[in-house]
Amino acid sequence: MIELKPYLYFQKALEFWIDETGTGYQKILSIGTEYGKSYISQLLNPERKKPIPFEAQVKIADACGYDYLSFLQIGKQLYEGEPPQDISQKIVSMDPAVEILNKCIREAGVGDQLNDRQKQALLKIIRDELKSAEEKAKKDIKKFLNVLRK
Repeated sequence: MIELKPYLYFQKALEFWIDETGTGYQKILSIGTEYGKSYISQLLNPERKKPIPFEAQVKIADACGYDYLSFLQIGKQLYEGEPPQDISQKIVSMDPAVEILNKCIREAGVGDQLNDRQKQALLKIIRDELKSAEEKAKKDIKKFLNVLRK
């Protein structure tokens, strides 16, 4: 019988994603998922024997731009020594709010001056603004479509 090891597959996929996207992405994941940098580092520890909680795996896979099962498939392929088959680009997209925050931090040059609580607060503001803009756009599109129907 084949024994599945989802948390090991997850760990391999996470290592691969961080390697592919470059340095500093543990910090970005910690911002995008609300888990601390040290927690993300613990997940990558090759000596880790404790399974990674399912909720954490799903949130982190999502922050990496993958659905959970696709992320596990990539990890399984890597765990078995195969190159991943379904990676279409080197850097995958992340949560848009995290991308906006990181771009603003880089442009302002204040990365080391913000703590995780401040970053979480900024992320909430960005997400609220994005949601508001999306709702406004939907209303405007509906109005436009109603005019076309007449």
